[in-house]
Amino acid sequence: MITELRRKALQDFLAGLKIPFKNIELLHLAFVHSSFANKNQSSDNNQRLEFLGDSVLSLCVSEFIYEKYPQAAEGKLTRIRSYVVSEKTLSELSRKLKFDQFILISWGEENSGGRQRDAILADTFEAFLGALYLDQGMITVKDFLLPLMIEEIDKVSHEEFVYDYKTELQYLIQKKYKKCPEYKVVKEDGPPHNKLFYSELIINDKVLALGVGNSKKRAEQEAAKQILEKIRKENINIENFFKE
Repeated sequence: MITELRRKALQDFLAGLKIPFKNIELLHLAFVHSSFANKNQSSDNNQRLEFLGDSVLSLCVSEFIYEKYPQAAEGKLTRIRSYVVSEKTLSELSRKLKFDQFILISWGEENSGGRQRDAILADTFEAFLGALYLDQGMITVKDFLLPLMIEEIDKVSHEEFVYDYKTELQYLIQKKYKKCPEYKVVKEDGPPHNKLFYSELIINDKVLALGVGNSKKRAEQEAAKQILEKIRKENINIENFFKE
């Protein structure tokens, strides 16, 4: 059960977004972080809705870019989607929509800056989509989501964004393990006007690849590309990176 004050605040919030919602308690649940539920000895939190919303988000974006770019190869579509549904993009949308004002978290999480943490904001956005899907269906989700995403999709469709291997790898790792790949420049070689940089890619304290490029960024991109190709071509399970 939620208080009448909370119910009124959520109804006013929906009115501002011009979104219909029948089950306000379901919407409320989308904003309940696990830390808040644990503190209150409750199993009710937004993790199941986040799980559902992640799939809803992926389907909506995949279908849209599939139709928008009929000549694009699978790899290009994957890279566009990875950027658009990344933690960075979703957390920015959460802030824009003022989702942070409605998240319920524990005092400890609050005091450590959790309300503005990208991971929590991105997860909340997905949980909201999951709740909206259950309450109103896919058409309403698309009507809400796609206008928010179009600018990001158009931006990332340019070639310099499409081949952002670092973003794609980070999305794959972060979504499941809440960790980011690390990059470390271990060597610089050659004259100043034609220098080569060597960058290690580190996941879970393991060096998994060494990228080489004429800038730090290109060396990092090359290292990320190597891992992505291993995942795809050699069918390597990401879980292997996290085994001791």
